[in-house]
Amino acid sequence: MVAYIEETAAYVRVSSQEQKLHGLSLDAQQQKLREFAEKNNLKIVEWYMDEGVSARKKIAKRPELQRMIRDAQRGKFKRIIFICIQPMDFFVTPKPGQLPFGV
Repeated sequence: MVAYIEETAAYVRVSSQEQKLHGLSLDAQQQKLREFAEKNNLKIVEWYMDEGVSARKKIAKRPELQRMIRDAQRGKFKRIIFICIQPMDFFVTPKPGQLPFGV
């Protein structure tokens, strides 16, 4: 019997047909996250899926992300796993003198 570490939410999102064609479909992301959870003894208690929604859209236009935030506030899970489709520099640009992530 596997002892699970934490209840976990899994968030998947795909915004374009091109992402689907390059192995980033919702199904492909779910499979990778299932494998990750199993390998790390995480119990996925809820899936959140935004299909056809750009990461550049505000949270208000991402209904499943909003639902996940509400559930997190209610204590439904302790961890969130997801696949980062964009490179990290899309989200965070280091300031002069800072080391970039991954160094």
